[in-house]
Amino acid sequence: MTTPKPEVPRETPAASAAQPCVRVAGAGPAGLAAAIRLRLLGRDVEVHESSDRVGSRWCGGFQVLENFSEEEDILEFLKRSGVPVGFRNRPVHRVRLWDPKGIPTDFESPVSLGYCVTRGSEPGDLDHSLWEAAKALGVNVRFGSHLPASEADIYAGGPRRVDGIGREIIFDAPLEDRMSVLLDPRLSPGGYAYFFVFDGRATLGMAIVRDFKNTNRHFEEVQRRFADLEKVEIPRAQATNHHVNFFVQHGADSGPFFAGEAGGFQDYLFGFGMRFALESGILAAQSVASGGSYANRRDRMLLPKQRICLFNRFAYEKAENWIPGYFVREAVRSGDLRKYLRSWYEPRGIKIMAARMMERFWRRGNFRKNVRSLCESPHTSN
Repeated sequence: MTTPKPEVPRETPAASAAQPCVRVAGAGPAGLAAAIRLRLLGRDVEVHESSDRVGSRWCGGFQVLENFSEEEDILEFLKRSGVPVGFRNRPVHRVRLWDPKGIPTDFESPVSLGYCVTRGSEPGDLDHSLWEAAKALGVNVRFGSHLPASEADIYAGGPRRVDGIGREIIFDAPLEDRMSVLLDPRLSPGGYAYFFVFDGRATLGMAIVRDFKNTNRHFEEVQRRFADLEKVEIPRAQATNHHVNFFVQHGADSGPFFAGEAGGFQDYLFGFGMRFALESGILAAQSVASGGSYANRRDRMLLPKQRICLFNRFAYEKAENWIPGYFVREAVRSGDLRKYLRSWYEPRGIKIMAARMMERFWRRGNFRKNVRSLCESPHTSN
């Protein structure tokens, strides 16, 4: 499995008059990365965003741009793809994992496990930074404009259904910087909870993949648990809700090229999907610019990773009651947390074969409307 290899850009982003303007739906990371790459490859680009600004799903909370599923550093990949790394990012070298019994294990990695970024509409946020970079290259971003998939060349309009729910709050916390993750299936069914603090600002959240009707109760329990574990007073704060979507995409090159979560590109194990989204957007852009087959490139470069994510999710849920303890023990035994995390995403033959079988039996959930409304953010989704 390899990340998309960027094609050599032209010396100038000036577009050829003979080439039509590329239409991209969605101004999230996948859509904006595609737009930036297309401009560097000499194409005119028009991005349609249904919301009134970039990053409207988010409120400035911390998220992790993971750096372990591939050998290459994610920031280096973005740089060689021509995507400016102008957003705030803090390398993550230390993390604390709490098991269900409340026993902490501290890990330290010489190589960054990821980069802590903020999502939202403010300067320095990932979304805002990508928008600024696209504008500087001459990309026309049209806000308040809904572009149907049938009219788009690249469709990166965000999640198309609910496979998981995330909820988080943001507040001031006079604490030392930290990244804590709680693996307890009783509190966050099928997922995990997290508490990040940087420069006195905290993000506390959870991700779950089932029992959505009890989201409120689970989140209240997560807050109480972290208040006890981290010895922190957690204020009442407005929660931000979002949802994730994962599926294994198949099909030919007819219609738009789907990127980001609209194409099912999400880490279905832990939800670290930003890297996947950026990679898929860049790959879609290169396919449009070259006239090559996106389906062939996707199946060669991204499909193995999607299948591994499906296998990981299946294994995690089937062994949910004992896997948190196993995960921590094996991570300690490995002596290298990044290497251990990397092993979960390696496309080994038996995993790929098993995942292909799982695809046939994987249930695609149909969720009630009230579940969908539960995970809507105060603004239109990107």
